[in-house]
Amino acid sequence: QEQLDKTFDNLSYTSNLAEAVKDADLMIEAIPEIPKIKIEFYEKLAKLAPEKTIFATNTSTLLPSQFAESTGRPAQF
Repeated sequence: QEQLDKTFDNLSYTSNLAEAVKDADLMIEAIPEIPKIKIEFYEKLAKLAPEKTIFATNTSTLLPSQFAESTGRPAQF
């Protein structure tokens, strides 16, 4: 129970994207499989996440490489 309590104490939640990624090492998106939505999200995220952040996608029907340039850091996608 102590380990479980400690784990829950370490969780935080926010609906503010800038706050959520302000110190992120890794960001994995899970948004609709619509290229336009994903591209807009990555463009917005690129302005908010630190340079160290690596972007990943969980897409199962689209080619991840089609979003790399949208991140502004294709080598970290």
